[in-house]
Amino acid sequence: MSTSLFQLSLLFLCLAIHALGQAPKKRFEYKLSFKGPHLVQRDNTVPFWEYFGDALAGDEGIRITPSLRSKKGSVWSKNKLEGSGWMIEAGLRVTGRGRIGADGMHNNPYIMGVVNNGQVSYDHQSDGSNQHIGGCLRDFRNKPYPVRVLIEYYNQMLTVRVNNGLTNNANEYEICFSASNVVLPSSGYIGISAATGGLADDHDALYLLTHTLLDPTAHTAQISDAERAKFDQEFKQYQDELDKAKQQINVVFATYQFQGQNEKELRQIFDGQNVIHQELRDMGRKVDELMGRQEMVISRLNSLPAGQQLGGQQQPQVAAQVPQGGGQINLQGTIQRHEVDRVINNQNSLLQQLGELK
Repeated sequence: MSTSLFQLSLLFLCLAIHALGQAPKKRFEYKLSFKGPHLVQRDNTVPFWEYFGDALAGDEGIRITPSLRSKKGSVWSKNKLEGSGWMIEAGLRVTGRGRIGADGMHNNPYIMGVVNNGQVSYDHQSDGSNQHIGGCLRDFRNKPYPVRVLIEYYNQMLTVRVNNGLTNNANEYEICFSASNVVLPSSGYIGISAATGGLADDHDALYLLTHTLLDPTAHTAQISDAERAKFDQEFKQYQDELDKAKQQINVVFATYQFQGQNEKELRQIFDGQNVIHQELRDMGRKVDELMGRQEMVISRLNSLPAGQQLGGQQQPQVAAQVPQGGGQINLQGTIQRHEVDRVINNQNSLLQQLGELK
């Protein structure tokens, strides 16, 4: 009898150890998550989320605050997180020019956990040093990759792990802090907030993924056919809206590419025509100068009397001695009228050709 009791107790002990060693079951909560690309819709909304203050949603993420002084913003889920255990993974980027950053996601640079029931005001003077349940010093500003934060709450144990943003390895985390006996409500909203004071950084939330953690030994509750059909219809509706938005984006992008190619070709044609137009203007100017010179030459030739050289100077007389006593013969070097007419005709012909060229 005692042997049977011992074996039964040992069996219960083994089952208990096995249950404690099992990891909780994870269930993805898509209504409590967001991730790019194509994050923002055509009406500048993010499905299942709302952003406030100076926050601005973009295609790749949500900018909680810009790098301007005295700005604050936040983003909150529209649906509540229901469950006593959960895990949240967030990809964050904090960038700025100074060596120290802004407020909110900045504590020189310190990451901490603070439990608040909504009645406690955060102590900005001490940066919450007297209010936190744990924390770690991590430089999360101006990193080459997004800084990832993994927050897990299960069996009243809160654990925070951080990836330093120096590597893109999705599984490389360092423990920041772990606190036990942390009592949190089983229902609540999820949010990210940030603020800038005298110093300013860009605070970007690139993605947030939420999983609820379930007891691995508990039987999963079966949903009714009506609830399953409702969930399937909601998922199909959301998928259809997403596919429609993607198609519209693709059409707009294709139209933009087509218009951009056409504009590029028109610009090249326009630039080529401008070059040709400029060359023609230069050629016309040179032809005008040449025609002016030709007209001046023709005018001078027409006004030149027979027996006179160009330029209005009288030709010098050349005397030649005849060997056999006939006296002197005066040879006058003059330009004849028919030679002047020939030059004028040539100039007129050239002038006509230049006029036709112009």
